[in-house]
Amino acid sequence: METLNKNFILPILKNFDYNILVKFKSSKNSHLLRGYLECPKYFPLENVVSRYNSNLYCTIIAYEFYENEFRVHIAVRGDMSMGSLQHPSYSIITISKNKIIHTKGAKYTVQDSARAYDGYLIFDYNELEKGDIYFTYGQFGYSKVKLFTY
Repeated sequence: METLNKNFILPILKNFDYNILVKFKSSKNSHLLRGYLECPKYFPLENVVSRYNSNLYCTIIAYEFYENEFRVHIAVRGDMSMGSLQHPSYSIITISKNKIIHTKGAKYTVQDSARAYDGYLIFDYNELEKGDIYFTYGQFGYSKVKLFTY
């Protein structure tokens, strides 16, 4: 199993609710937590949406660290009111409003330029720096959303 750079991952975990951890560790399922804490990689998100308008939006499902990659899992939806969806490959990561990281690849489970894209975008893990990490979907017009602070 790939191990992560602890100097990068530990600041992300500083906001973890340790009361939940204590309760879980004392349960009969505590063995399930061991692997996750030794190598945290996948971080699900709720209600994080990069929007163009109410009919065109990208829901960020999670972000993930995998080998030398930083992945952003997305579900994009549209109703053709502005034509085809903007392609996910134009999406960017912004670090504290200064540095921009472009996608270096993607994998889709759904790829319908008229109405939906599901999958994940790949960014270079080595380009991440300390600061607020933001995601913006598409080429233009979508809102920037904060993923986490490093």
